[in-house]
Amino acid sequence: MMQIVKRVLPVLFAALMLADSARAHTIDFDDLALGGFPGDTLVVDVDGVNVTFSGDGLATWSLDQVVFPGSGVQLVAGGFYGPITVEIEPGYSFDSISIINHLSSDFPRGTEPNITLPPHSEVDVITGRAFDQDGLLVDSFTSDMRLASLTGTGIVSLTFEAPETAFLLDDLSFVIVPEPNAALLIALGLAILARKPRIEFAISSSRGSGPGMSPRPSKQQRPARG
Repeated sequence: MMQIVKRVLPVLFAALMLADSARAHTIDFDDLALGGFPGDTLVVDVDGVNVTFSGDGLATWSLDQVVFPGSGVQLVAGGFYGPITVEIEPGYSFDSISIINHLSSDFPRGTEPNITLPPHSEVDVITGRAFDQDGLLVDSFTSDMRLASLTGTGIVSLTFEAPETAFLLDDLSFVIVPEPNAALLIALGLAILARKPRIEFAISSSRGSGPGMSPRPSKQQRPARG
C-alpha cells in the first residue's frame, strides 16, 4: 500500500501543478495598506510564483478617498502617470492579461447616487505593453475603456502608463504559464511515474515463486503425463 501511495502522490502533485498553472489569477491590492514601498518595489506571491511591481514612487492609493466608495485599493507610480512595470519570476510567463480602468469612457457618469463623478469628469487613457524575455514587444493597447487586455506567448514583463491623463492600476488578471522546459519536466515526470509500476510488474513476474526456487516451467517444459 505504501508503495502505491509513494507512486500516486507525485503524480497527483504534478497534475495539480499543471492544472493550477492554467487558472486565472487576479491581484486587486485591496489587502495592502495605503502608502509607499521600500525600493519602489512590491513583490506578490501568487501561488508560489513571484510577481514584481516596480515604478518611481510606487505606492498604493484609493479612489474611495475621492469618488468611488467601495473601489478598494489601487497601485500608482510616477505621480499617477506611471510607468508601472510588472515582471514574473524566471521559468514562467503571463498570458490572458487584463486590467480595470476605473476612470474609463464607458463608465456611467452622473447616473449612480453613490458615485460623484460628473458627466464630463476625467477619462484615463492607459497604454499597456507586453514584452518577451528578449525585450521584444508581443502585444500592446492604448485604451480609455474600462477593461483592457494583452495576450501572447512568452510574455515575461508588462508596462502600464498614462502620460497624458494619469491612471491607477487595479484588478490585474492573468494566467501563469510554465515555460516549455518546466512543462516538459513535469510531463516527463508524469510519464516515468505512470510507466514505473508496469516495469516492476514485468520484472517480478519473471522471477521464481519463492526464495531458492526455480521459475515455474512453461507448458512446453512440463513433462508429459504417463
